[in-house]
Amino acid sequence: MKFAPLALLTLTLPSSTTSLLLSSAPAGTPSQVHTSYISPTSVAVSWTARPSTPCIKPVVNFGDDEIVDAVTENYDGSDDSMYSAVLDKLIPGETYSYTVGCSDYSTYSTDDFSFTVAPPEDDTSGFEFIAFGDMGVSAAAKAATANMAKDVDGKDFIFHNGDISYACGKDDVWDTWFDQVQPLQQNNIYMTSPGNHDLLPSDSAGENGIPYTKRFKMPQQYLPDDPEDAVLYYSWVHKYVTMVVLSTDTDYFEGTPQYKWLEETLATVRTRWTIVAGHKNLYCSSTYGNNERSPDGTRGNAGSLTNSLEPLFDKYNVDVFLGGHIHAYERTYPVNTNGTFTDHDSVSVNEDGVEVYTNPSATTYLVLGMAGAGHLGEEWPEPEWSAQHFEEYGYARFEFTNSSAMKMEFVANGNEDDMGDGPIVRDSMWIVKD
Repeated sequence: MKFAPLALLTLTLPSSTTSLLLSSAPAGTPSQVHTSYISPTSVAVSWTARPSTPCIKPVVNFGDDEIVDAVTENYDGSDDSMYSAVLDKLIPGETYSYTVGCSDYSTYSTDDFSFTVAPPEDDTSGFEFIAFGDMGVSAAAKAATANMAKDVDGKDFIFHNGDISYACGKDDVWDTWFDQVQPLQQNNIYMTSPGNHDLLPSDSAGENGIPYTKRFKMPQQYLPDDPEDAVLYYSWVHKYVTMVVLSTDTDYFEGTPQYKWLEETLATVRTRWTIVAGHKNLYCSSTYGNNERSPDGTRGNAGSLTNSLEPLFDKYNVDVFLGGHIHAYERTYPVNTNGTFTDHDSVSVNEDGVEVYTNPSATTYLVLGMAGAGHLGEEWPEPEWSAQHFEEYGYARFEFTNSSAMKMEFVANGNEDDMGDGPIVRDSMWIVKD
């Protein structure tokens, strides 16, 4: 896949950990520094500076003080200047350290930052990541962030599945949120999907995805000749797992650009595992909103999503779907088309009392909207396909012990609004492939 970045930086890199000095906004102090995967050998670095005194030479200074230009972006309603640069020709699996600054003001960050490039596809060793959605800046969100900060070492990446800050037109909330999650982003890749409160005009108070796309650089942003909304969905390969990220508030019906892209992507998967993620759910037993469920709870949240995408998931053997949107946690059993759970033989309980799905024949759905946004007060019927749910705050921790086994844990705060007695593992499961 060919990438055409906004600012593609060709670096001459030694084989050991490399120090990269990235310029940031002028006169103000660099902040909100974060990284994201762009390709197997490139990573985007993004940051802001306050106040937004124009930085004339945002640059990358690396090696023997070599300088490469970066890109400046702004949008109406923000006092921040956004800076981004793509570091290219990196070594898969290599860790790089960097700082950010602005050469014309000689203003640089004093914190140490690092990232690790995506590992090669032939790497069969285990790895871990963290996933969640629907965060914001509440006390519960701060508690979940504090728990994750203790747990983030050794994780390959963090995935935030939509409804990022709940700024809803208040740009200072974006600043507050970035300050809150800096301990998570400082040394970890941070991948995102757009949620309705990031993208939809009514739910985002008119932000319309502009702050989201200016502040987060995801892979599709750098692909040429794609639909205008291609920035909102993307995929990448992480060892033996293909990660596919959707925009569930962008048209996804058969024949639309996103649907065509999704089918083409799933049809060409060559890894052993496929995980698809999107902010809104296909299956969720909550009664909140227009979940389009039947009275007995056998239909999932957003029936139109289920009708459009579930046939593709079945056809191309999607292992797991990560959702959010509903401010709670839920895990399903392997769910066949139209909400049927027939693969009972694949489910067992191990010696630790944890459910194990062995060679499941259908997709497992996870609702991960529990990172801090307020509970919705919904009811929870108990359809046969729903294995477990908790209306608590926290995050999900994933561990691939090797290419044959994945463990997922829901790590709860332990208290509604603060650290309480948490973090506590409320639910666990394994998926095992022989």
